[in-house]
Amino acid sequence: MDRQPLNPQVHRVGFRSGTIDELAAQHLVEAEIESERHPGSGHQPLESYVAFARSLPSQFDDHTWIAVESDGTPAGSAACWSNAAGDPRIMQGYVYVRRPWRRRGLGWRLLNAVVDEASAVGRPTLLWSTYDSIASGDAFSRRVGGRVGRVNRTSELVLAGVEWERVESWAAQGPRRAAGCRLEFWDGPLPEHVLDDAARVHALMNTQPHDDLEVGDVNIDAMQAAEVDRHLVESGRRRWTLFVRAKATMLLRLRAKRPDVLCVRTSNAFSNEAMLAINTALGFDIVEVRTEWQGRVAEMREALAR
Repeated sequence: MDRQPLNPQVHRVGFRSGTIDELAAQHLVEAEIESERHPGSGHQPLESYVAFARSLPSQFDDHTWIAVESDGTPAGSAACWSNAAGDPRIMQGYVYVRRPWRRRGLGWRLLNAVVDEASAVGRPTLLWSTYDSIASGDAFSRRVGGRVGRVNRTSELVLAGVEWERVESWAAQGPRRAAGCRLEFWDGPLPEHVLDDAARVHALMNTQPHDDLEVGDVNIDAMQAAEVDRHLVESGRRRWTLFVRAKATMLLRLRAKRPDVLCVRTSNAFSNEAMLAINTALGFDIVEVRTEWQGRVAEMREALAR
């Protein structure tokens, strides 16, 4: 960007109820950050982003801010949200600043809005993530009093390089190794009679390693599972679900039904040795490291004041 950044002002805006202009500004900032994280991979279209915001499930209470120059140019954005189905102590959020405006104090101003909101609604702990491709995030997180809670790896499998004979043998061994189990596949929204099972599947995520994250469980009910389904459909996303889930079987179905798909991505904590062993055996390569941070809101307010 050629022009000299001036002094962007931070304004509270809407997300679920945001105007098209507000959402377009947030989308521009987020798309630029996404391009830094995954160069050349494209980003979510604006129409899909707006649909995602409009259909956000009711269990989430969202708050958003945008920083704009006097000519309307977006310089950064921030958001935080709480989950009524999760830990009542936790507020999650992010602060994004576009490159030309970094190291000018804008991140501190955006974070101050997030911290003030978390304090106002009685959420004493803030969680956020940084990415290895944007090194300034880690330094900023430490300066504001953040502590590392968990480190995750995003891995990618290029389907053209898969050893399909191995995958087929794993799928064939499944019925023998798990006698009495059967697989149920669902394309898109789940039928009403399995929504209770869907809620139980969501609960299984509570068993993943938390490492040093001080967070409680997230437990949704069947009605909330149905709302998540509607959210996926309305925001233009497509989901495949397999009960009892086996990665080998899902990959075979992907090859047969979606030959246009070139790669698969998955995210796991570095401490999740069981899942990482499967990923390694299949040939997944690490493409991103995501660090989850946590900070006590009261201590962060003091750091911001200083």
